[in-house]
Amino acid sequence: MACEIQVQNSYRLAVFVPAAVLSVALLLGQAPQVSDDNAKAKAAAKAKQNAKNFENNATVITFFDREGKKVGTVGERALYSQPVMSPDRTRVAVIKNDLDAEARDLWVLDVATGKNTRITTSAARDSVNGPVWSPDGRQVAYVAMRNSSEAVYRKAVSGEGPEELLYKNPGAFLNLSDWSLDGRFLSFSKSDLAGGLCMFCRSMVRVNANLSRSFVASHNSSNPAFLRTAASCHTCLWTRQGKAKCSSG
Repeated sequence: MACEIQVQNSYRLAVFVPAAVLSVALLLGQAPQVSDDNAKAKAAAKAKQNAKNFENNATVITFFDREGKKVGTVGERALYSQPVMSPDRTRVAVIKNDLDAEARDLWVLDVATGKNTRITTSAARDSVNGPVWSPDGRQVAYVAMRNSSEAVYRKAVSGEGPEELLYKNPGAFLNLSDWSLDGRFLSFSKSDLAGGLCMFCRSMVRVNANLSRSFVASHNSSNPAFLRTAASCHTCLWTRQGKAKCSSG
């Protein structure tokens, strides 16, 4: 009897243990499937929201004459911002927002042909803003956020070659606004610790990515631009509040 019980118990244990192991295996096998389903659901929800945002906010770059009459368009429908015409009015530098890539990049559009040329390629959550044209129309300068660090760069409008670092901003929210006619200076404004805006003029000569600075104006100055005169285009700046300062050299 004792032997029979031992055999029966052994049989029962032999049956029970594999069943338990099988149950655990099934539970473990379900975890990746659940995680995969959640990821797919999140991706689908994000894609739906992106499509909705695009439908509500996408535009086509449109040109109007001085009387407000529509005279043409350029480019496909997209999430554009900060369009700037080239000096010869043949191209448009513009920021395009890619919702799926979670990045904002600089593009140049040819007015006559509609050709798109990508100037920058940002990583997720990086961005580009404030494009300004060089006087000869061969380059664009812009502010870019790279790895949580803001800086001013320039690059050929052909999109070829690497971007050139001109200035690293120790802070944030730098507003690049103009390029002098002689090609020597960029103007920009940025916030100071007192909560105001300071305006600067910076040489285009690159010295270890840290350029010599000329202080031009103090608080409450924004969007500084160079006067379009041959004699002082690179030394006089003005704002919407009035001319700030002029100097020689």
